[in-house]
Amino acid sequence: MDSLNQQDQRQLDQPLPVQDAEGHFASLTSGSTASPPQDEIHTPISPTGSYVSSPTVDSTPAFSPTMETDAWPAFRSGSVRSARTMPSSRPMSLRRETRRASKRSGSSSFSPASAFLSKWGRDSLQSVAPDPDDEGQSFGLNNEYVIGRQIGYGGFSVVKEAFSMDEDGNKSKHAVKIVRKNIQEKPDSDNERCQQELEHEVGIWKYLSHEHILGLHAVFDTDFATFCVMDLNEGGSLYDLIRDQRKSDVKSLNAETAKSYAFQLACALRYLHQDARVVHRDVKMENCLIDRDRALLGDKPGKLRLCDFGLADFISSDSPDLGISGARPGNAANVVGSLEYAAPEAMKTEAAVLAPTVDIWAFGVCVYTLVTGDRPFKHSMASKLVDMISHATWDHQAVRDSPTARDHYREILTLLRGCLNPDASKRWTISQVLASPWFGDCDDAYAI
Repeated sequence: MDSLNQQDQRQLDQPLPVQDAEGHFASLTSGSTASPPQDEIHTPISPTGSYVSSPTVDSTPAFSPTMETDAWPAFRSGSVRSARTMPSSRPMSLRRETRRASKRSGSSSFSPASAFLSKWGRDSLQSVAPDPDDEGQSFGLNNEYVIGRQIGYGGFSVVKEAFSMDEDGNKSKHAVKIVRKNIQEKPDSDNERCQQELEHEVGIWKYLSHEHILGLHAVFDTDFATFCVMDLNEGGSLYDLIRDQRKSDVKSLNAETAKSYAFQLACALRYLHQDARVVHRDVKMENCLIDRDRALLGDKPGKLRLCDFGLADFISSDSPDLGISGARPGNAANVVGSLEYAAPEAMKTEAAVLAPTVDIWAFGVCVYTLVTGDRPFKHSMASKLVDMISHATWDHQAVRDSPTARDHYREILTLLRGCLNPDASKRWTISQVLASPWFGDCDDAYAI
């Protein structure tokens, strides 16, 4: 969902931070959701920031293209099953290729901004050549995109506006994630892993196409960096929405808005689980972006789009069968993503759980938060939080008392019990979620 400057997001109860000595790695798509990458609560170090330009966060979501006609020149080999275990498909790693490459692009064309900067540099005491990812520089197969201001950043990347113009002169505005091949301040091993994680995420994301999935339009690979062009979201995330709502007397959303966002997220998961056969593994409020341009006046909902596929993978029938509660004690060190959204079975094995059940659990956490304005599982001590999750200990009365659920609390509680069942074998599927009584009157109007 990943929203990129974490210092601006403290007013809503935060997921329990797990720091390591080396700092955070950001995921490709959601800087506000960046999680530590170590052997604790681990989000892969796919470079992140956010392509989210949040209205509440100030820093919020010269180039030579490779000689390719493929719109995805860096990832032509198809979907990457798991960049965590498979080496890069290319003869040399992205980072090692960079060692031999010039830092500057070979492009001989200059944008107006580049020309201005060049003239300014000649008149200065010391000329400073712009980097290929500086504002005003162009990129693309035919330099069709011009880089704008920075709107986000991560450990290995920045997110900036990108402008393009079609043959009719119509201007389009996108976001571009720029992932440099070599960050001098980072160890070589981290730069290498960063590129592998990027290939993994893009290898899955580029094949996804759904109205409630954030769109990835193109990827351009150069010696200097990889440029990922995607939808620009300027409405923030569900996290931002709830955080702002908590400032009012009523900290939860109104009933119709909460149901609409829950239904839209369910539609995105149905597409992933049933059509694409992909498990997201990092569903959370921060990764649910809102297109506020689509929202009507007042409290009407906008269009929700799920983002951040840094942890996503294809559904596997070989995932460990640990659905029965109590099979092993929960352990926060085994969790990927954010602990407060982690399913019990994800804490009972060191192996990756590539099953839709983990997304359904996280969906239940999101629904509870939409309805009550609070997360169902929160505690300052990791061990206590793990125990709450393992036993599915959450406040049913808070749902009954919420103004959002006043007329439908029975239906909402039924949905939550189905999604937050600690026994994964008995947890609802996405089909059961969409067939729940609470969504009985939902149609295309709710899907936006």
